[in-house]
Amino acid sequence: MATQKIDSQLLYALYARRGESAQRGTPTETTVEVDSGGRTLIDVRADVTPELEEQVRTLGGTVVSTSETHRTILARFPLDKLEELASLQDVRFVQPAAKAVTQ
Repeated sequence: MATQKIDSQLLYALYARRGESAQRGTPTETTVEVDSGGRTLIDVRADVTPELEEQVRTLGGTVVSTSETHRTILARFPLDKLEELASLQDVRFVQPAAKAVTQ
């Protein structure tokens, strides 16, 4: 099931956006930052290929960076399309992008 490959914080944000939090018994507040267009910065764990990058773009995402070595694609991506992305065979896990920490 695709939702098993999506971090819970992203799922909570998705359910809140759809108005499904109450019926699912999930929090309505999350740490996920979503822009006015319904997009958030995600880290896609997968074997990075040009085909997968194109699928991210086709689903409405913007690829920010990739690392074949670390098997990750950083992308600004629409919450509403997360389940479609996670259902792709090459995708192992989708999580919120790590935030930079400054001291």
